[in-house]
Amino acid sequence: MKCKACGTELPEDALYCTQCGVHLETGARANGDSPDSAVFPLLAAANLARMRGQWDTAEQRCLEVLRHYPDTATAHSLLGDIYARQGRWADSAQWYERAVALDPDNQADRAKLEQVRRHLAGDGATASSGPPLPTGTLPTRRPHSPLLQLAVVAGLAFAVMAGIHAIWQPSRKEAPAPLPPPPVEAPEPPATRHPPASTGAPSPGGGAEGSNAPAAATGHPDEASPRQPDEASSGAPEPAAAPEAAPVPGPDMTEWEARALSRLQAELPAVAPTLGGQVSDLRWDPLRERALVTVRLPSGAAAQLRDEALRGAYRVGQGLVRLGVARFAVVVKAPLPPGRAPEILFAGEAENAAAAAWSADAATARPETLMPRFAAIWWHPQLP
Repeated sequence: MKCKACGTELPEDALYCTQCGVHLETGARANGDSPDSAVFPLLAAANLARMRGQWDTAEQRCLEVLRHYPDTATAHSLLGDIYARQGRWADSAQWYERAVALDPDNQADRAKLEQVRRHLAGDGATASSGPPLPTGTLPTRRPHSPLLQLAVVAGLAFAVMAGIHAIWQPSRKEAPAPLPPPPVEAPEPPATRHPPASTGAPSPGGGAEGSNAPAAATGHPDEASPRQPDEASSGAPEPAAAPEAAPVPGPDMTEWEARALSRLQAELPAVAPTLGGQVSDLRWDPLRERALVTVRLPSGAAAQLRDEALRGAYRVGQGLVRLGVARFAVVVKAPLPPGRAPEILFAGEAENAAAAAWSADAATARPETLMPRFAAIWWHPQLP
């Protein structure tokens, strides 16, 4: 017998597919997730809105999924994430409880539920900020009083005016830097510390950073220009060219983004332990003061992609910590299934990251050791 959803060979008396969880007669997933592919874009859009802090949009996308598929465990878990980020611990606990009830084997949701319950115990909260969530129904918003609405509008207007004033007010000392303080403590890759002495073939491991060695030697994006005006005409040998296989920083990148991307690519020529993959993009979000890194993996089995995505993201986090970045988000993409366009497999956020907490060996450590380093994690619904 073969599973109609993924093609896995199964025993004749099997009721569910051991690979993807689909019920072999009805086509429904064992954990309640809908096999309809239209659900996945909605969940991805909801998670993206959550990462951007667009709480209402993220909530509406999840509720839209649940109106059609009320037993989708992933949507319940994502709603718990949305409320937890807002500090609405009681509401978050209700949604995590529903997610665990629908998918009892999901250890990540269980860990989140326990963490939220600890917040509730510490805050002394006794009730949810909204009404209790009955089984099979969706939450409704309670109307706010006119005075509260007026206070909120006035506060937002004041915040906007203060922000505009801070942006346009000329500095009395010097223009503020458009980027955060550069990672002064970051170690230079070997090719940067020892640039090639001749103009021949590129040095091994030079990567994309070899062509930026004069600018990156100090570790400061602000010191990219040469220290002596006549160095450009001193007859120094040309730096080694980057290999064609390595991604080149985009022309729309800032100097800090291009340098940080080059360093990550030099330190991590193969991101995942088994599948490899590359760091393909790095951007800085000045509003949230964090780095957003994109990793691309080759195709593989779903279970292998889940494991490799987590380990690769952890390795990227270690590289960012070495660069002095304490807040970041890592997005891992790969074809799923093989032969199709890449999709987001994993998205993880980290805050206040420190070297002491990111010291595990990503190739050998258990997933339960790596996952808690991320403050929030999202998985593609098709991954086991």
